[in-house]
Amino acid sequence: MFNMLMLLVEKMPTDAPAAPAGTPQGPGFGSLLMFGVIFLFMYIIMIIPQQKKAKKEQEMRNRVKEGDRILTAGGIIGTVKKVRDNSVIIESVKNGAEFEVLKTSISQNIDELAAAEKAKESKEKK
Repeated sequence: MFNMLMLLVEKMPTDAPAAPAGTPQGPGFGSLLMFGVIFLFMYIIMIIPQQKKAKKEQEMRNRVKEGDRILTAGGIIGTVKKVRDNSVIIESVKNGAEFEVLKTSISQNIDELAAAEKAKESKEKK
């Protein structure tokens, strides 16, 4: 088998015709264009939806007010006692302990979700 391959290699012409001057060698504009199309596709499919989701979450965190029930990323459910610039003080529902948590750790506003569900149900009844 190896001998047959060696015979084929020996029989192959070694003098390849030279490319005319001014023609591109190797991968050209087509490859660059393909990478651009792939990047654009990935941007539309992955990055834009993630940015929209992050914007919604930030708006939800900015709407938190005193008295709202929230769920933190750590799983603590509590009622907001005081709102600060970057944090909120919450009182635990279970034992009344107070915690200060960053606004970025708020994963859900339970009161807002309940209001949205009620609105959706009333819409469906009509």
